[in-house]
Amino acid sequence: MTRTGVIFAFLLSIPINLVAAEVHKKVQAALSYNIPMNECKRPKLAGAQTDIVDTSGTTTRSDIDSYKLARFERKEKRWKTCLSKYKQGLGKDFDRLRNSAQYGLTQQQAEIILEKMALIQSALISPVGLPEQ
Repeated sequence: MTRTGVIFAFLLSIPINLVAAEVHKKVQAALSYNIPMNECKRPKLAGAQTDIVDTSGTTTRSDIDSYKLARFERKEKRWKTCLSKYKQGLGKDFDRLRNSAQYGLTQQQAEIILEKMALIQSALISPVGLPEQ
């Protein structure tokens, strides 16, 4: 046997699963990804019983004063800002999971990552940022 024949035989004797056992670090990160908790708390308007809509489309809440209403509107604005930042972070996570496929995936790895992407997508389209379980 020639020298190249010996090298070729050695390379053929290496188990395929030994070579495939190495998983790229970005794929491993995608596999171990967990959706972050949504820390944004939706404000509640205490004392509000009904919403009254006038002919111009303006909503007025009854049984509350203007101070409580203004406070609620500020809290709601902060909540919407928090929710927007949370969803932007989820969008970046979604892109990272999608881009991990460029390093090669097995069928099982692809299914795991697709499940995580579907969970992120359901959180993104939810009005309150919570995934449907």
